[in-house]
Amino acid sequence: MQGKDAKGEPLGREELTAEALTQLIAGSDTTSNTSCAILYYVLRTPNVLSEVQTELDEAFPIGTVPSYDSVKDLPYLTAILGYTFPPGTSLSVPAYTIHHSKEIWGANAEDFVPARMLEANLTARQKEAFIPFSYGPRACVGRNVAEMELKCIVGTVFRNFEFRDEDPNEILVTREGFLRKPLGFLVGVKRRDH
Repeated sequence: MQGKDAKGEPLGREELTAEALTQLIAGSDTTSNTSCAILYYVLRTPNVLSEVQTELDEAFPIGTVPSYDSVKDLPYLTAILGYTFPPGTSLSVPAYTIHHSKEIWGANAEDFVPARMLEANLTARQKEAFIPFSYGPRACVGRNVAEMELKCIVGTVFRNFEFRDEDPNEILVTREGFLRKPLGFLVGVKRRDH
């Protein structure tokens, strides 16, 4: 609301609306793609679902939709989603290559290992190398919305539901677009009993 245009004038209603829509669209696109990929990798990686559900069970009652404040600082949930960088960290791209580098992440760089993203397990080099939203003035403008939505979605879904991988041999197929998009993942879902 306090934004100024190139001439230093307050932004008008149209500009503010355009800025708000850009934030929501950018954050939502990443969120929908990432949610599908998270579900796939959490179900396909032994012990990850039970680890995150244990943490969520201790954080809030079953059957509730958590507020962002109740999930934003959960360590294992945060590890599943990645790591947040302090201001001033210097990073470079190409992100995909860096995120799959065995030199940086070890021999199992291609494997989904949320525990590697826990603060205590990350090396300084790994902290600098993880840039899912890019970095600097061209970084994703929807990052804050995406991170907030993802923590709430993952916290809600894995706290309140059980999942069954309907086809364990199915590979997560993606296609290129503005972002790499998962095309689908067939799972059975039921409410968790407590």
